[in-house]
Amino acid sequence: MCGICGIIYFDPERKVAAEKIQALTRSLRHRGPDDEGYLLDKNIGLGHRRLSIIDLQGGHQPIYNEDRSVAVVFNGEIYNFRDLRDDLGKYSHHFATHTDTETLVHGYEQWGIEGLLKRCNGMFAFALLDQKHRLLFLARDRLGKKPLYYGKTDHHFFFSSEIRGLINEDLVAKKVHPPSLNHYTRLQFSYGEDSLIQGVKRVSPGSYVRVDCRKRHISRNFYWTLEKKWEPSEWAFPDYCAQLHALLKDSVRLRRISDVPVGTFLSGGVDSSIVTGLLAEWVHPLCTFSIGFEDIGFDESPHSRAVSSFYQTRHHHFLLTGSKLVDLLEEIVNRLDEPVADAALIPTYWLCKEARKTVTVVLTGEGADEIFAGYEYYKTFLNRHFNLRDRARRRWKYNFYRPEPFNDYYGPPSELSGFPFALSEVLQKRLMHPDYWDPDSVKRYYSTLLKSFRTAGANSLDQALMADIKSWLVDDLLMKVDKMSMLNSLEARAPYLDYRLVEFALMIPEAYRINNGVEKYVLRETFKDFLPPGITARKKQGFNLPMDVWIRKDLSPLIREYLSPEKIQLNGFFNPGVVAELIHMHNHQGARFERLLFSLLLLQMWWESLRTGGSLT
Repeated sequence: MCGICGIIYFDPERKVAAEKIQALTRSLRHRGPDDEGYLLDKNIGLGHRRLSIIDLQGGHQPIYNEDRSVAVVFNGEIYNFRDLRDDLGKYSHHFATHTDTETLVHGYEQWGIEGLLKRCNGMFAFALLDQKHRLLFLARDRLGKKPLYYGKTDHHFFFSSEIRGLINEDLVAKKVHPPSLNHYTRLQFSYGEDSLIQGVKRVSPGSYVRVDCRKRHISRNFYWTLEKKWEPSEWAFPDYCAQLHALLKDSVRLRRISDVPVGTFLSGGVDSSIVTGLLAEWVHPLCTFSIGFEDIGFDESPHSRAVSSFYQTRHHHFLLTGSKLVDLLEEIVNRLDEPVADAALIPTYWLCKEARKTVTVVLTGEGADEIFAGYEYYKTFLNRHFNLRDRARRRWKYNFYRPEPFNDYYGPPSELSGFPFALSEVLQKRLMHPDYWDPDSVKRYYSTLLKSFRTAGANSLDQALMADIKSWLVDDLLMKVDKMSMLNSLEARAPYLDYRLVEFALMIPEAYRINNGVEKYVLRETFKDFLPPGITARKKQGFNLPMDVWIRKDLSPLIREYLSPEKIQLNGFFNPGVVAELIHMHNHQGARFERLLFSLLLLQMWWESLRTGGSLT
């Protein structure tokens, strides 16, 4: 796991200064504390920071092919690299290292960029330079587990694993992108290709960006698209269970490959317990990590301890208090390059920080709910026969909840997936400063999202799952886990998001995903005899926090400072009077705005950190 970056000047006579690319690369040190490397070739500069996982001694990057005409800087893991090496060996390719990274340069030579990407099973973001043809390719894995940002001006092209270094090195201006700010305020994350910073885009999951350095031409291309696959009509329920077991076990097997210690995040829920049990068959002793809270209603520690005891793991449990939360939030914001207003980022950060003292790699349960229908709201999509696109088109003018100016998020779900918005359109219009208000943000969100997957042959539940996979999963859950783990130089792997398993999950009949009100039915049934007693039947709890209490008490000083009328007015994103009214209603009138208030607090703290050069005042 690593950090990558680069600068290309379109003028071939303008050289990239070594100091410039070194400074940009060193902004990613936390993503790769073990090594750094550079490629400087006239108007092209690439940088790499390495977290050593495989071939600890031989994995220095950039890595080249035999004649050094192809180079790559790589972030992630190619889990099937040994199979790819065997295939490439048949074509007389010679390997100089034992890393998964080297398969990329030889694979590009043999199969071209799309042929290579379609063969890779992994989580990755990489930049591959074809020096003969002066072509640069930026590629991202199918599910978007590793981020990659890029942008261009009339004079240069740039990219990086994180945004903050791009700003600090004056490659892009400190300016918020209004449509993305509207998505962030409504969803708690900025969705899609555009980041929160004007002029900085994301490489989309399952795609690559091709940069012709000579012609100054940039294009985006998709090598994988999420879609409904066929359902084998001759299969019975046991056949689905057998295939699911085989695929998930193989996914865990591939993700255990490492030359450094591997553990798991263990909540005690179904998803992480299955991963822990499967990994425990190969790793002895297996270290597991969980986090709990003082409020017993939010604490899953008894369940995680029961699973740990059942599989005989070395369990590490941590208790997050409200006072600790404040310290962690300030620490995170000072280092965060783009905010995701999921309050679970705070316990996730601390769990990663503590786990890194024992292991370098962890396996997680991310993705199981989105591919096997684990959320309660998915039940509303059962046995629906109308088309998602038709339904969305009828609701472009999104008339959310009720006409009152204030309402919480406990209301009717969004039409695409059931994922609830943080506030109504009426409230959002009042909240946003006129310079940043985008009345078409939801329409644009729906339109872009609908184009990101294929709906042919998919029922309403299939389409709801695909909508969440392409939005909430990518831009909230995976972004959060990547940023919090890499701030602590920890690699997090998600076995449920092996693309083979995702494609298979979309083949499973609706009745096997939710059966008699039981979510993730096929997953539970497949592993019911494998898990400790009582775990299979557990309802999903999620990574919930006592945020209502924390907003009123421990976070109250930060709320007063960063959501003060003066700070709101200074940054200019929101209406100070409306923010003050939200705080008053939450604290004194029983309204529930903790999710919205946390998102506003995080954004204000993040922007203050960027504005002051990385330190809060």
